[in-house]
Amino acid sequence: MNAERLAEIEALYKSAITRDDYVYVATNYIPALLAEVKRLQWQPIETAPKDGTSILIGAWNLQRNIFMRYMACYVKADEGRPRGFSGWMFDGFTEKSTFKPTHWMPLPEPPEVNG
Repeated sequence: MNAERLAEIEALYKSAITRDDYVYVATNYIPALLAEVKRLQWQPIETAPKDGTSILIGAWNLQRNIFMRYMACYVKADEGRPRGFSGWMFDGFTEKSTFKPTHWMPLPEPPEVNG
C-alpha cells in the first residue's frame, strides 16, 4: 500500500459525517489496512521467500540482549555464488557466520520520487 492510497483512505475517513460514511470506510478499507499491517510483521524464517527477494532478517543476540536486523536475500549454489554457497547473504556475511536468522519481514515500499 503506497502513500497515495493511505492519503485517500485518510481523506475519506476525515470527510465522513454520518454513521453510514464510517461504515463505508470501515467495510471498504479496513480489511486492506489490516492485511498490510499483518504483511509487515515479523514472521518465522522458515516462511521466508527463497527466490532472491530482498527482505529483512533478524535474530536475538542474547549476549548483547538486542535484536539484530539485516537486509538479506537467499541465494542458491546454482546461481554462480563463490564456493557453491547456498543460504542467506547479508552485509557481506553468510549464514555460516555466528548470526542465525530466526525471523523475517518484507521490506517496505521505497519512497516515491518527487518531480
